[in-house]
Amino acid sequence: MNITEIAQVLTHYNGNVDEIRVIQYFKAGFINDVVLLEVFKERFVLKKRVGEQEKILEKNAQLVAHLANRKFPVTSLIKTIRGKSNVIGRDQVSYELYYYVKGIASGEVKFRDEKIKKAAKLFSNIDRELKNPTARLPRFPKAKFFIYSEIIQGLKAYRKNLAGARTFEKQRLFKFADQSIKRLQKDPFKFNFERLPYQITHGSLSDNNIIVNRDGDIKAIIDWDNIRMRPRIHSVAQQALSFSGSFKHTNFLNNFVTYLEYYIKQNPLSRKELIAIPDLLEYRALNRLWIFDHYLNKGQKKALNAIKKLTEADKWLQKNKTLMQNTLDGIELS
Repeated sequence: MNITEIAQVLTHYNGNVDEIRVIQYFKAGFINDVVLLEVFKERFVLKKRVGEQEKILEKNAQLVAHLANRKFPVTSLIKTIRGKSNVIGRDQVSYELYYYVKGIASGEVKFRDEKIKKAAKLFSNIDRELKNPTARLPRFPKAKFFIYSEIIQGLKAYRKNLAGARTFEKQRLFKFADQSIKRLQKDPFKFNFERLPYQITHGSLSDNNIIVNRDGDIKAIIDWDNIRMRPRIHSVAQQALSFSGSFKHTNFLNNFVTYLEYYIKQNPLSRKELIAIPDLLEYRALNRLWIFDHYLNKGQKKALNAIKKLTEADKWLQKNKTLMQNTLDGIELS
């Protein structure tokens, strides 16, 4: 986003915007353009997104506003002059404006045990609210889980499209598509998550979307862009990942289990949900179609940043999935 584009968007919030200062373009996240602004000596975050319908955006805004009213640490959207939650541009481009919450990504903090316990309590309360909301909320569609053949076919189509590419980025994507196909053909999966308990979920919980202070206290949960009905354990697994460090970390599995144990004390999980976690993590590492879609169809180059993380996760799971299954099976359920 350049300053002209930013100024045009901000006129929808205040007709006379003269003093705009761009403080920082955020590097966090794989998809959206996000910029920190100062307007009339007050700080805001402006996010630009591609590909969402206005109806979905309004649903998201309504749910986040509900959570804010329930005193959960989320950042509600600032309404435009016309009372809209988003500014809609051409070609399904949308803009969202938030008040700035000072803090850092949770991935930059080493969490002590009591902070992990506190985080688990917070997220278990949010999950309970999303399962049985105290107010009437819009209905959200079910998230799509691709089957093995769909991912293979999609990757082959992208590989064919990228064959002979001349730019470094597209050559990198071609190589990634080829490697992904070989990986899947070597070890086809047959995951079925339909029998797990479903509820409303954030969908994109990561250390970049959990803002904390230096002591590890959660200040805000941001980027509620991907709200869908999913298995509850999908959300819990994402939470645990956010407080466990990198897959390469020696204490990763221990941290992951610690989070789950604290969560279960607040919001019980079933054995069926627990043993589904390794499959969910593997699916998350193998479903790579979105990277190609966001780069090739939506022009979002930052999606390439996900390649390294997905590859690391897949390598760890190939080596440690059985260990993880056995460890999770040993967790006591209340």
